[in-house]
Amino acid sequence: MVIEPKPIGTTDLPPDPTKGKKSGWDWRLILLRLVMVLCFTILLLQLWRLQVVEGHGFRQLADINRHRVSLVPSPRGVVYDLNHKIVAANTPSFQVSIVPGAIPKDDPVRVYQELSSLIGVEVSQIEDKVNKRMGDDYTPVVIKSDVERDVVLRVEERHLRMPGVIVMPESSRLYPYGQLLSHILGYMLPVTEEEYASLQENKEAAYRRQDEIGAMGIEYSYEQELRGRPGKKLYEVDATERPLNDLAIDSPDPGHNLTLSVDVDLQKDVEKILLDGMGKSLSAVAIVMDPRNGQILSMVSVPSYDNNVFSDKVRPNELEALLNDPRKPMFNYAIGGNFAPGSTFKLVTAAGALQEGVANAKTNILCQGALLIPNQYNPSLTQRLPCWGVHGQQDFVHGLANSCDVYYWTLGGGFKEFEGLGVDRLAKWSKLLGYGEPTGIDIPGEARGLVPTPSWKEETWSEGWLTGDSYNMAIGQGFVLSTPLQVANATNAIANGGRLLQPRLVASIHDAEDQLVRKIEPTEIRRLPLSPDNLNLIRKGMEMVPDNDDTKKLNIPALKIAGKTGTAEFPGEKDSKGILPTHGWFTAYAPYDNPQVSVTVFVQQGGGPTDAFPLAMKIFKRYFNYAEPVPTTKPISTVQPVR
Repeated sequence: MVIEPKPIGTTDLPPDPTKGKKSGWDWRLILLRLVMVLCFTILLLQLWRLQVVEGHGFRQLADINRHRVSLVPSPRGVVYDLNHKIVAANTPSFQVSIVPGAIPKDDPVRVYQELSSLIGVEVSQIEDKVNKRMGDDYTPVVIKSDVERDVVLRVEERHLRMPGVIVMPESSRLYPYGQLLSHILGYMLPVTEEEYASLQENKEAAYRRQDEIGAMGIEYSYEQELRGRPGKKLYEVDATERPLNDLAIDSPDPGHNLTLSVDVDLQKDVEKILLDGMGKSLSAVAIVMDPRNGQILSMVSVPSYDNNVFSDKVRPNELEALLNDPRKPMFNYAIGGNFAPGSTFKLVTAAGALQEGVANAKTNILCQGALLIPNQYNPSLTQRLPCWGVHGQQDFVHGLANSCDVYYWTLGGGFKEFEGLGVDRLAKWSKLLGYGEPTGIDIPGEARGLVPTPSWKEETWSEGWLTGDSYNMAIGQGFVLSTPLQVANATNAIANGGRLLQPRLVASIHDAEDQLVRKIEPTEIRRLPLSPDNLNLIRKGMEMVPDNDDTKKLNIPALKIAGKTGTAEFPGEKDSKGILPTHGWFTAYAPYDNPQVSVTVFVQQGGGPTDAFPLAMKIFKRYFNYAEPVPTTKPISTVQPVR
C-alpha cells in the first residue's frame, strides 16, 4: 500500500469549532468579575463603617468588656475613749464575690459547685444570691465575707476553673472591749435595699450594695463622719473578671476619728460594781456625767452583749441566741427603759412648789404616818394613804431630805385648805426638767418617758383625772414614767445652777492626721425658771439625804454628796407584807459645793436606800479614788417601802 505524502504545512489537529462563528463578549466571565468587585466593595464599606463611622462606639464597648470602674471604700474612722484608747477599729479581711456576667452561661452550676466546696456555702444559697441580685451583670455579688486567708489562697489557685469568681479585700469593724461599750458604740450591718435606694440620692455617700452601714449607737449617729468619702478606680480585667492592672485611681478621703467623753477604765469599773452588787435583779443601769457640760463619762446597762458578733460572720449561732435572749441584752435600759422614777421625781415637785409659790422654806406639814383622804361623797369614809414612815412636823428641807410622802402628796395634790400644785403645774415642771421628751443624746433608741395629763388619761383610759392621780404623780408613781438618763439629766440641772443640757457621748471629731475638725460644745436645752434661792433650798434637802439613818453608814467622810433616793412600786405580785415589787433609784452629784460629777443608779427589782445607794457610793469612791472600803451591798431579797 502506498501512502500519499501530506502537503507541507498541514497537521493532524482537530478542526476549530469556532471557525466560521462571529466573535463577541463572554458575559459569564463579566458577571463573575462584577460579583467579586461588588463583594469587595461591600466588605470595604463595612470595614469603613466599623472602623471609621462606628469605631469609637465599638472601642468603648471593647473597653467596657475589659475595663471596670469600682468604688474604693474609704478607711472608716477610728473611735477613741477619753484617754485616747482605741475602742472601735478596723481589721483587714477578704470577701468572695461573683460577677454574674462572667459566669459561663452553658454551665454555671459547675462554677457554683466548685466554689461551694472551697468556701462552705451551699450551691442553692450561691444560686439564690446571684439570681436575686439587684445590680447589673457586672456588679459583684458578695457570696461570703470574712473569708479565711487559706481559703482565699485556694480560691485564687483555681480562678481559671471558676470564671467570674473574684476575691476582694475588705475591712471589718473590731470592738476591742466587746460588751463593755456595745450599747454606746453599737454595730454595723449590710446595707438593705431600702437604705441603698435612699442613699443613692446622696451622690457624695456613694454606697455599694455590699457595703455595711452603722446600725446602732455611735456607728449609726456618726455614720457620715466615720465613713468619709469613697474614691473610684479604673482597672483592667481578664476574661474571668480577675483584675489585671489599675489604670486610674481617685483616692478616697478617710473617715474622721471620734473621741468619746467616756473613760473606758471607769466604764470597766462601773460595770463590775453593778454586776457584783445587783444580785438577782433583772437589769441595772449606772450613768456617770459631768453636770457642767453634759458629757457622759460612763454609761453602763446590764445585761449587755458582744457587738463583735455582728462583724464576725462565723458566729451565727451566737447571734441567734443573742436575739432570742429573754433578758434582752441588746436593749439599752439607760436610754430606752421606761420606769416609774419614784421619789427621785420629788425634785420636780419641789422645784414647782417653790417657784409657783405653793411652798417656801418655812412650809410645815405634819406627817403622822399617813394621809387620810375623806370621801367626797361620804365624809364619814376616808381613804388612808400610808407614808413609808412617821416623820412628824417637816419643813421644806427636811421634807425633801426624809423623802416624806405625806409632805409631797400635800405639795402636789393639796390637802384640806392647802392648795397644792395640781396636775397642770406638775406636768409643766416635769417637762421643764426634761421629763416626757427625749434628752437628745447622740445615739438612737431613746424613749420619751411619760408625763401624764387629764387629756392623756381621757384618751388612753377613757377616765377623768382624780386627786389621787396627782398624789401619785407628785411622788413619781402612778402613770409617770422616765428613763434613767432623764433622771440623771434633771439632777444635772439642779447641780449646775439650772441649765438643762443635752447629754453627749462624743467630745470631739478629728481628721486622719489627728487635726481637730470639731469640738462638741455643750448644748443648752433650756434654762430653768428657778430662782437661786429656791434652787439652794432643793440642794440643801439633797445634801441631807446621805445623812439619813439608813444611808449614813455608807457615807464617804471626805466627800460631801447631795442626792435623792427612790424606791418605786410597779405592778406585780405582792410580798408577804402586801408590798408591791419595786425598782431602786439613787441620783446624786459631788462635791456638794462644787459639782464635778453626777451618778445615777437604777436597779430593777431593787430598793433605793438598800441597793442603788450603796452601788452609787462605790462609783463615787472609784471616781474620786478613795481607798477606804465600802460595805458590801445588801442582797435584793427584801425591799423597803416606797421612798
